[in-house]
Amino acid sequence: MPTCGLLGKYQLGYNIDFYPQGGIIGTARFSPFKRFMLGFSYGGNKIIGTETPDWLPHIGLNGRVRILEESYT
Repeated sequence: MPTCGLLGKYQLGYNIDFYPQGGIIGTARFSPFKRFMLGFSYGGNKIIGTETPDWLPHIGLNGRVRILEESYT
């Protein structure tokens, strides 16, 4: 079943993903409210290594809203 995993109120989360060919994408998320979270990400290829980095053309933005609370019943 799909889920809308959110951070707790006023929490900040981040992660860095590494990909083949020296690719890196960093992501940061912030939850200003109990049922709402905002995030952004940015990165590119060839960041690790001696080649010229190939940056992504745009910053990725995302938001999540939990409409209904989940339950185990």
